Amino acid sequence: MIVKTREYPAVILSYEALFRRTFPNHRKRSMMETDLAMYRAGYRGEQILDYHLSGITSPHFAIFHNLRLFDHKNPFQLDTLLLTPSFALIIEAKHLSGKLIFENDFDQCIRIKNDQTKERIENPIAQSARQQSHLQSLFRWMEVDNLPVHSIVAFTHPSIILETSSPPPKYISQLILVENVVNRIRKHHHFHSKNLLTTSQFERLQTRLLHKHAPLIHALLKKYDIPPGTLRKGVQCEKCNNLSMTWKRRSWECSVCKFRSRTAHIAALLDYFLLVQRSISIRECCDFLGLDKRHVAYYLLNSMGLSTVGKSKATRYVFNFESFGDEVLNGKVLEKSN
Repeated sequence: MIVKTREYPAVILSYEALFRRTFPNHRKRSMMETDLAMYRAGYRGEQILDYHLSGITSPHFAIFHNLRLFDHKNPFQLDTLLLTPSFALIIEAKHLSGKLIFENDFDQCIRIKNDQTKERIENPIAQSARQQSHLQSLFRWMEVDNLPVHSIVAFTHPSIILETSSPPPKYISQLILVENVVNRIRKHHHFHSKNLLTTSQFERLQTRLLHKHAPLIHALLKKYDIPPGTLRKGVQCEKCNNLSMTWKRRSWECSVCKFRSRTAHIAALLDYFLLVQRSISIRECCDFLGLDKRHVAYYLLNSMGLSTVGKSKATRYVFNFESFGDEVLNGKVLEKSN
């Protein structure tokens, strides 16, 4: 049973917005493209993991995707958490190609890429162990420290090859190929056959974890040292991709291809919220969308159902992911053209 679905990653949305709002010849474009490719590969690995978990539908198996929590000291994010009344299992997805060699002597992981170049990468088990420790700490605070917490790393790329030194590291049983993940879950379930949580305790724990989820805000402008004032402004045309739309007769019209839309401002404002800040004023909206009439900005912002803080000219419209549908957050704003 899926309790928390896997949304399209906000970090990928942020990068896509960054590419729309910076010029192709930006001095850090190559670095940004490399970083985005890494996040997209990670998301692809998570999707492959989800496919293999899709057959688990029992209400006794609660699945949380992309859960970001605090243990009262540090934040930690879990690709997938499988919660049962008898145990908890953290599953980290790694979408790496090539060959991974896990060496016992130096407790390190060596990756040999498909082009035969070699690099040392962080041992996935080290990350998994940190997450396990954080979750155990949180469970102690939540007074469910009797619930065992396990962790595994699932490798999702079809061409990955895993090798170990001799003797193999003691953690080797925590490394699996994604096609074996369901069998591993069954083994844990068989081993932990006694329920440690009642039905009400199990349901309450699920609710508490959902309430403690704290999405990460990705400050890409700070990361790449990009002043907000240098971003490209305007409303992008869905058809020709130019930032060339103007508000005419209660809809947006592209000055290049004449395409019309009533909702093109949503994607533009989403870019603003993802890159600049999570709230916007009427004046800032006019500036970013290229509007010369405040009442139009007022109408557009209020039509989006955003919450507000402040009064009169100090009013700010606050962005919240939950205010938008999946079509918007997946970059698929529904257009109503004339």
